[in-house]
Amino acid sequence: QYPAKGELDLTFEGGPLPGSYSFKTDLRIDSSDFGGHRPDRRIFMGDYYDDGLPRTRNIFAIVVYNDAKGLTHDLAGNNDVRVQFQRLNTYGTVTAHAGLLTLNEEVTDEHGSGKFTCSFRKNDEPEFTATGTFTLDKARH
Repeated sequence: QYPAKGELDLTFEGGPLPGSYSFKTDLRIDSSDFGGHRPDRRIFMGDYYDDGLPRTRNIFAIVVYNDAKGLTHDLAGNNDVRVQFQRLNTYGTVTAHAGLLTLNEEVTDEHGSGKFTCSFRKNDEPEFTATGTFTLDKARH
């Protein structure tokens, strides 16, 4: 996992966190690499903390597997690209079941950017959507 700089801005319609947010508390790029082999995925993520007590941590992540080809990805039934929302201690984790992710260029361990609009549903709860953009660059020390 590498600290990152940039922006992850999104707007939720409905769901456990309705409204517009900038997930800038903890931006990072997570590249999995098993035993020195080429990484199988890259995850671009950021955190947002609710105010108040207890503080609730929200995580938004764009997951791009190495098998993903092209810059535009339909999220319905896609195993190569996923968009996930996690609200710790209250809602849990949910993966987008529909929507579109458009990357600005091929992602690397150093950089990823693009835009998305996607839909989530957890069990029998009402569907909600997230629309946003992200530009993350590996932070230099």
